[in-house]
Amino acid sequence: MMSFEIGRPFPIDRYQATGQESIKALMTGGLFDILFYSLNPVDDRALFNRGLLRYGLYEREGLPFFLIEFPGHFSFDVPLNIRKIDPDAVADWVKSDANGLTLYLLNAHSNIIEGIRFIGLRPELIAQLRQVSREQLARYPTPPAVEEGFNHIYAHTSIDQMVRGTTIYLL
Repeated sequence: MMSFEIGRPFPIDRYQATGQESIKALMTGGLFDILFYSLNPVDDRALFNRGLLRYGLYEREGLPFFLIEFPGHFSFDVPLNIRKIDPDAVADWVKSDANGLTLYLLNAHSNIIEGIRFIGLRPELIAQLRQVSREQLARYPTPPAVEEGFNHIYAHTSIDQMVRGTTIYLL
């Protein structure tokens, strides 16, 4: 059994630190987790673990972007490529009623877990995510096609525009 512990390296080999700040989605059996690789994890730890957090789902052209905002500090988006889920599991994923995700704060240099925070998502956001996920599957035949769609949206939409165009929930 895999163990996720603060102070230990993140245990999934394909998710390694690159020395750069980044955000990654880890698609799980029922939802997804978020990996935040921070250049300043010690500074970010208190905010990450206990700070005010807002979240939402931005969707455009059949593509979902999960938004996280730490008001007054920073915000980020997480594009969700449903095509990266094992094809044998995607039908169950789209029908899942899972509503919890884990946020991992990782050191961008060492891959050490610096913080873990679990959040439960509102049912209406989960319903919206499942709907846009089905749309993504219908519109984009491959993972690279989805990535191309994300890149097109990023070329024309900032994170601030995403936040303004989204229902945001306070945790």
